[in-house]
Amino acid sequence: MNERDVKRAFQASLFLFYILLCNSGKCLAQNSENDVHATGSNFLRYGSGSTQDAANNALSKQYFEEIADTRIFFDNFQLGLRYEMDDPSEVGRSYPATLGEGQGPEFRRRWLAYKKDDVDVQAGDVSALFGRGLAINLFESRPLNYDTWIDGVFGKGVYKIPNELLALDASVKVQAIGGQETYYPVDTTQLPMNISARSVNTEFGFFKKKLLLGATFVQAWTSTSQSGPFNSTLVTSRQVNEPDFYADVNAGQFEGFLEWTEDRTRANQLNSQSVDSSHIGHAGYASLSYSNSVVGLTFDYKNYSYFIHNPDGTTLFSKLPISSPPEVYKDFTFTEITRTTHAVNFDDELGYQLEANITAIPQFVIDLDATASSTHNKYDANGNIVASTSSLPKLSDQGFYPFWEAYAEAEWD
Repeated sequence: MNERDVKRAFQASLFLFYILLCNSGKCLAQNSENDVHATGSNFLRYGSGSTQDAANNALSKQYFEEIADTRIFFDNFQLGLRYEMDDPSEVGRSYPATLGEGQGPEFRRRWLAYKKDDVDVQAGDVSALFGRGLAINLFESRPLNYDTWIDGVFGKGVYKIPNELLALDASVKVQAIGGQETYYPVDTTQLPMNISARSVNTEFGFFKKKLLLGATFVQAWTSTSQSGPFNSTLVTSRQVNEPDFYADVNAGQFEGFLEWTEDRTRANQLNSQSVDSSHIGHAGYASLSYSNSVVGLTFDYKNYSYFIHNPDGTTLFSKLPISSPPEVYKDFTFTEITRTTHAVNFDDELGYQLEANITAIPQFVIDLDATASSTHNKYDANGNIVASTSSLPKLSDQGFYPFWEAYAEAEWD
């Protein structure tokens, strides 16, 4: 980390402090009817060390991350800004924010939102979750190097149906999102993908939302580019149409959820060559939970077959990054366990998870968890299918890439 990096980080922190100071000092014009206030946070991380390559040569490792977030509120509006500098980043690509002499900060995120009663609209960098994410789940996770926020518009509206029209304590919620992004895969050896997408979601609630019925439709276009011979550019592009349906039933101590989606993909260009190839994949997720004052039980099941294929084959029809269904295995916050986490194959994986949370013993909380999963097919050396499973994972055959885990935790307070 050099003097320039320190200066840029200091200026970013100073920028955030200035916004908060302006708010407390009333330097933003306001009156008693239109209150202006702001919130902010600053996150600075630095690490330095060394490791060794295959030839036992020492390699220096360093990361420097500065993130300043602020939100300014005025009446029903909200302005969000994030300054970010990863120079270099601990995980994934660096973000080259610019903050030189006489220049303002380069914002990684910026959005303007309006919210009043049951209407919510946001423009700029937006995120969304429809259902449990089998079709649309736009989110950011820095530890995973996963970022699918899009640059566009998001809108949501809720209408409560009068009981005079339908005596079921009913409501309808409509959400829509559209925009574009450049997605950088978690595997940094893969090419970035340009995505343009739009989606609409409608959700009907009955009996004060104890029963929810939802439907989503997604339409997206993707393209990836790579260098070809003689300074040429090779482009691969496709179009995806994806319907999605889900239901959620909440009956007192029981809750059940079911979601299904169909991924309809058509490729029209492969490495700048015209093609006409299509694929239809599916994905399903279900959960059932029960809870009372002494115990909570949850069972999750996944059957993800967005694109079942030989592991050595093409990934042309893989799941869109803007879709991210539940992983169905336990995430840990303990350092030593997170370093050996399971890499879920969302294109081709089925499995289940059973979790029990027990509070029957005073001052104790006991957590028990069991998870298992595998792929759908086993292939021979030539890529031919030699065995299959359709509903339950195969755990005794290594050809199905099985995974299982049992976990127990007791906490005393």
